[in-house]
Amino acid sequence: MGEGTTIRATFRPSVRIQVGDGPVSSFGGVAYLREFEARTAFLGPVVRALEDPRAPGRCRHRAADLLRFAVYARVLGFPDLADADLLRGDPLLRSTLAPGVQDQVGDPLAAKSTLHRFATETLTRRANRRALFEGLVQTGLQPVLASALRPRRVYVDVDSTEIEVHGKQEGSCNNGYFRAHCYHPVAVSLGDYGTTLGFLLRRGNAHTAQHATLFLLPILARVRRLLGPDVEIVVRGDSGFADPTLLAALEEHGYHYLIRMRENARLLGKAARIAGRTPGRPAKRRSAYRYLSFAYRAGSWPAKRRIVARAEFEPGTLFPDWTFVISHLPRRTKRRRVVRQYLRRGRSEQAHDVFKNELHGDLMSHHRMVDNQVRGLLTALAQNLVVAFDHATRGRRRPRRPATVRARVLLVAATLVRHARTLTLRQIGRAHV
Repeated sequence: MGEGTTIRATFRPSVRIQVGDGPVSSFGGVAYLREFEARTAFLGPVVRALEDPRAPGRCRHRAADLLRFAVYARVLGFPDLADADLLRGDPLLRSTLAPGVQDQVGDPLAAKSTLHRFATETLTRRANRRALFEGLVQTGLQPVLASALRPRRVYVDVDSTEIEVHGKQEGSCNNGYFRAHCYHPVAVSLGDYGTTLGFLLRRGNAHTAQHATLFLLPILARVRRLLGPDVEIVVRGDSGFADPTLLAALEEHGYHYLIRMRENARLLGKAARIAGRTPGRPAKRRSAYRYLSFAYRAGSWPAKRRIVARAEFEPGTLFPDWTFVISHLPRRTKRRRVVRQYLRRGRSEQAHDVFKNELHGDLMSHHRMVDNQVRGLLTALAQNLVVAFDHATRGRRRPRRPATVRARVLLVAATLVRHARTLTLRQIGRAHV
């Protein structure tokens, strides 16, 4: 390897044709990602907490290598376990994900059968699922922990989505709201950074706020433990999470929240003062806004809570569009800022779009629900790895989409050449880190 044969062309003496046996790879940028993951010990907390029930003398692939292979395959756009047979022979992936001796290309990676047993038998153990849940929080906070200045306030978004299935998967049901046979998972994310802190797969007919309290509070406690008690944590959610139990639990544990409420006659009556347009000729191109803050108590609430209402008058419309937000922030927070910070929750929907469409987290093809839960956690780890890598290399909060990172950084042609005791990676193209 590394020594080729040079042939001088007869048709033109200045042209020389060199024939070598250096292996070629299409994933030349994976070395950058692997170096970042090694320096930051990104998957270290998950790897250290994994329990491997297999006999050590009969295992060819370590649990750490199998976990890393499953995560990197999703980053590269190969989420199906059957894709392992296509990737396991790639020389660069073998050298980075399963390194052998110093000057040799690593052994072939795990086949699809080995990776399937690892995902459905090893990772589904209770201790390993707990390790994935806890590791997901720490990897999701990586962009915040790596920054020089800690933010004074962190916004944690909780949202539910649908994952449509096309078989008889365990726990999948028909959902009348989404009009599909699906799962109805709940996800917790840092919408401002694009990372996922938690993913819980639920039955297709589950209510939006079902299990939200028991699932969210441990995540928030771990976020507070990692960031410190001085950082304020604000939970944002849509109207489906305006559950009295969840609101009371957040207040009891000292968390702030911005939760939307559905319109009703009492709320519209309270906000009647801003239901009319301001005097003067209405704008023809821009919307006009009016804000109001008042105390409100629903029938299931033990006390009054602050409600911030916004009436939006779009050009050419007679009636306003309403936004009602339950605000548990310091009283000094202005009404306009309360609504503006809540509306930034839309970035979490972009994170869900990346999870489902670009990393193919909606492929829930296993029969057992616990297997699909592990599959979703692995996809969330891959999403956090891409976001943290892009944040570290570019230094910007808004990450690029995984498809952009693949095209500009990861999918670069390269060759491996052996010289003495080293392996040299020669990129044919240029990675735009």
